[in-house]
Amino acid sequence: MTLPPIYGALEPLSAARHGRLRWRDPGPGFAAPQPLPLALDEIGRAARHAPVVFAPEPPHAPHLLWPGPRPGAHVPRYLRRYPFLLARLAPGREELALCIDPGAPHLSETEGEPLFDAAGRPTPLAERAFRFARLLEEGLLAAQGFGAGLARWGLLAPAALPAENGGATPRAQGFCAVHREGFMRLSGDQLATLRDQGWLEPLVAHFLSVLALEG
Repeated sequence: MTLPPIYGALEPLSAARHGRLRWRDPGPGFAAPQPLPLALDEIGRAARHAPVVFAPEPPHAPHLLWPGPRPGAHVPRYLRRYPFLLARLAPGREELALCIDPGAPHLSETEGEPLFDAAGRPTPLAERAFRFARLLEEGLLAAQGFGAGLARWGLLAPAALPAENGGATPRAQGFCAVHREGFMRLSGDQLATLRDQGWLEPLVAHFLSVLALEG
C-alpha cells in the first residue's frame, strides 16, 4: 500500500489498540516543506501564500508547494486532518474507516484529549476527526475533478519553480501549471462551464500564485 504524503503508517482506529491514546496539537511545524494536496474550496486562500500547481499524472490534483509554517500563512486542511485518514479496509468495499498514523507527534498516552472514553466509546474528538476527514475527502475529490477537467481541455503544461539565489536546479520540478495561451483560446461555452463548475475562482488564484513559475 502506497501511503499518502506525511503518513508513515496507517492503522484502523480501535479502542482495543488505541484506547489509551490522546491527541494534542503540536502545530504545523512537524511537516517539512513539500507538495500537499488541496481541497477545491481552499485553493484561493492557499494561493495567497505559496504556488498552487497540478500533479503531472491523472487526475492532476492541485497541490500547494507548502513552504513550512509561516506567521499568518494558510495551513492546508490536509495537514490539519493528520494523523487521521479515512480509508477502505478492503478493495471494493464502500465503507470507510477512520485510520490513524500511530507514529504521529500528535499522539500521547499522557497528554491531550482522549480518543476513547473509559467504556471504549469514541469521544467527541474522534467523532469530529471523522467528520472533518470525510469533508476533506469530498473537497479533495472536487479538486481532482477540477484538475481532470483542465487536463481534458489541454490546459496543463509542465512547469518548474525557478531556483533560489541563481542556482541551476529548480526548486520544484515535475508539476504542471495552466497554459495561459490555451486558456485565452477557450470558447465562451467552456468559460461558462468553468464558471458553473465553480472552477473560475480557483483558476484565477492559481494564475496569481504561479507568477514565479514564468520565465
